Amino acid sequence: MGAIDIVEGGLPQAASERSADEREPGEARHWTPSNQAEFEVDRSLEGLPIYYRETDRGGLGVDALTVLMPAALGGARSDRTAAIVSRFSWAHLWPESAVLAIADPCLQESSKLNGAWFIHSRHDVLAAIAALAARKAEQLRVPADRITFYGSSLGGFGAIAAASALPGSRAVAEVPQIYFRNWMASSVRDVERHLLRMPIADFHARHPERLSLPDRLIHSGNVPSIRLITNPGELRLDEQLEFLEWARTAGLPISGPIELFSTDRVSGHQVLDRSAVRWLVSSQSL
Repeated sequence: MGAIDIVEGGLPQAASERSADEREPGEARHWTPSNQAEFEVDRSLEGLPIYYRETDRGGLGVDALTVLMPAALGGARSDRTAAIVSRFSWAHLWPESAVLAIADPCLQESSKLNGAWFIHSRHDVLAAIAALAARKAEQLRVPADRITFYGSSLGGFGAIAAASALPGSRAVAEVPQIYFRNWMASSVRDVERHLLRMPIADFHARHPERLSLPDRLIHSGNVPSIRLITNPGELRLDEQLEFLEWARTAGLPISGPIELFSTDRVSGHQVLDRSAVRWLVSSQSL
């Protein structure tokens, strides 16, 4: 794999040494969702509940499980302590599949965050999400090769990472980040300041698998089946292409096809419409 430039997001010393209990003005820490009654909850992570929604197919048999990973939230949202699941309204697109939509639990650490990339100082959140999906699939008698994790941008990052922790499953990822440290400096600073409370370089030295997809796949010991959707104007196209080539040649066990879908229907860090996503998630080959 070619050399990757790493963007450091270190904070000024005073900021990086903030007390774990120190709040900024208007910041809610360790909040409970204001709309928690709308959700199911998994409490496998001590002190960090995972809120999710799932379809009820009325006892009808399903032969697949589709896991919808969250996306970054809008900075102007009025309720910053509401749990939000991305695209759960799309669940009807997969009538023969159970659908599980996850809210990123790491956002509960600070109401200042718009995206957390599933990063947490104490917990491997993506491994916990994969374990939750595995339990749901077992209850439904859905085999691993019929489990698909879908997400875009930070959700695409999470989809690939979670699928690697559930051998046999697949990831459909639109314009995913490959290395969180290389993403927008403002996002890296927010995670440092409001979530980790340490420089990203220090956290990377402890847990590279929580910040980097190659390190995650090495940590999992598995390359999942990957369908990566991107376009020629995507911000991190070179990293995405290098990652797919690395995944094919890393010498790790590979669960299934590794596919690149490049489109001109969108440009830049944009995602496809629901009809395209339905097909990309449902179809088994391009």
